[in-house]
Amino acid sequence: NMSSNVLAVAFAALWSSVNNLRLMADKGIVSPDEVDVSLALILEAVEFLGDAQLQKIVNDRLETMMAEIRASAARNAGQVN
Repeated sequence: NMSSNVLAVAFAALWSSVNNLRLMADKGIVSPDEVDVSLALILEAVEFLGDAQLQKIVNDRLETMMAEIRASAARNAGQVN
């Protein structure tokens, strides 16, 4: 079981990665396919959290966030700002 400090750092890194992906999608730097690849890798990392209930909460939230990011990537594709 992860200590609370390690878990806090893991979550900070996870949300930072998602936010960076959002910024790149908003600027047209990443495609929807690249967002899907990133989501798969992030969900794979979430599996290491160990707690099934926590994984479900994170996965549900990530799915919603990534859908928004994917839509932004589609809207902004090829329009590097």
